[in-house]
Amino acid sequence: TMDYGLRTMDCLYAMFDTSLSYSARALALGGAYLAVSDDASAVNINPAGLSQLENVEFTGTYTPFYDTKAYSQFFSFATPFGYNTFAASFARIGIANIYNEDIYSIGYSRILKENLFIGLAIKILGVNASGYSKYNDPAYSGGKTAMSYDIGYLNHINKWLTVGAKLENINEPKIKLLSSSDGEKLDSKFKVGMKFTVRGNIF
Repeated sequence: TMDYGLRTMDCLYAMFDTSLSYSARALALGGAYLAVSDDASAVNINPAGLSQLENVEFTGTYTPFYDTKAYSQFFSFATPFGYNTFAASFARIGIANIYNEDIYSIGYSRILKENLFIGLAIKILGVNASGYSKYNDPAYSGGKTAMSYDIGYLNHINKWLTVGAKLENINEPKIKLLSSSDGEKLDSKFKVGMKFTVRGNIF
């Protein structure tokens, strides 16, 4: 069961790559959601998008993966204060009683101009594999955490075009579960998305 579950997760995500589990809209729009990011899930997708919120917002999802013990869950809260918006979130992807990856995030966004926003997210990444403990793997060194940082940008260039970008894992943290390994380095990633609005439809 353990081997099957871990292979299932490898097919779905790289380590801490849970972006598709944050919201149904993000899943539907794929990478283009970087340029949308207009709800509380923006803290983990593009923190600059938090500036588009006009009211306090809470969002949450829970997704079981097919007929397995694999699942993801996400909860986020965001509140605007004038030109500033603050947010906090928790995301988890895992296999029940075997393995889980957690992301605790605090986000901040600010309006620079009427249609130009920047944002920052500070993340605590946690990984734990209770399955290793269950099977008494001597190399398992217990759950570990690391800190990471994202910055985001969002610009409504005109009424038809919006561009969003994010630099993820700026500090390229390293995290590991086994004392016998060098750990998994989380490379920094630069992501860009564009939104075209034609007659009220988003592309």
